This record gives sequence, structure tokens and C-alpha cells, in this order.
Amino acid sequence: MGLATDLAAGWTDSARSRLDRAGGRWAERERDLWLLVARDVGLPPLGDWERAAARLSARPPAVQDTDVTAHWALARTGIDRSRHAAALARLAAGGAPLPASLAADLQAHAALARGDSGAALRLWDGATRRYAVLSAPLELVASLWPLRLDLVRVAAARRDSAVVARGCASFDALMGYMDQVAQPEVARLCKATKA
Repeated sequence: MGLATDLAAGWTDSARSRLDRAGGRWAERERDLWLLVARDVGLPPLGDWERAAARLSARPPAVQDTDVTAHWALARTGIDRSRHAAALARLAAGGAPLPASLAADLQAHAALARGDSGAALRLWDGATRRYAVLSAPLELVASLWPLRLDLVRVAAARRDSAVVARGCASFDALMGYMDQVAQPEVARLCKATKA
């Protein structure tokens, strides 16, 4: 959680130091996910994301199989994208909100790659309306802040003030502790759109 605070304040060196000091097996996965997510969402680099991706990919299949966030982060980074996207889609078929929303995010990015920002916004809008309320406060992406941030970025680029306003409003009530990572950019985009 301190890492999110450091990044929100612009203290990248402090965030890197926190990541370097984190110990234990649980910390390795969390550190690796932070490195990938930071790269995926355009945060300052926190370390060697390629080595982090290799470590996440090298975990035993039984461990990887249900790791929704790792599948999403690896797919967004472009590491064996089709395999991780398929695993995420399989997990989403169970109806759980997080895998369904993260699978929709991958579809939104595919739409953007095709030049269809309208489809991407629709996918993000639907994806960000469902999340696991009990997980959102503390887990890295459970509040869907990367999706909501992308929604605001694309809507601002399209000058779609209604969608920007809705996306900005989603950050007004801090849904998850990690949301503060996006706060500086969201504030800038929201202010620029109002001007």
C-alpha cells in the first residue's frame, strides 16, 4: 500500500526501494505484478519488467492456472498473449466479476489496436460496472483502476466530455487503495477536459 502512496506522490525512487525490500514468496509475485502493471499503464519504470514476466510465466501450471491478475498483466504486456487471454476468458466464463472485467479490457485494447476507440470505450464502460467489492480496497487491480484510467485517457483524446466526466467520477470515491496511483493523471485529464 505504501508503494501506491509513493507513486501517487511522484516518489518513484521510494517506490522502487519498497519493491526491492519486499521479501517472502508472496512478495515476489506482488513485486512482479507491480512491475508489469506499471509498464502496462504507463507509470514510471519500477524495475526489470521482462525478468518479472519471465518469473511469472515460469511458475508451475497449477499455480498459474487461477491467477487472474497474472494472466491479465502478462497478456497486456504481450507475453504469450493468446494463451493468457484464453485462460482469462476461461476464468471469466465462471461469472466472477474480476476475470470478466479484465477479459473485457483485453478486448478493449484489441479494439483500440484496430482503431475502434468507440468499441473500446463501450467495453471499458461495461467492464468497470462490475467488480468484486470485497477485493477492491486492497488488491492491485481489483478496483479496475487501470481500466478506468484507460477509459478516461481515450475519452479525453476523443473529447467525449460525458464519458470523461463519468470516468473521473469513478475516481472521486476512492474504491481501492491502489486507485491513488492514477489520481495525478486523472486529475490532470479531468481538469483539462473541463477547461
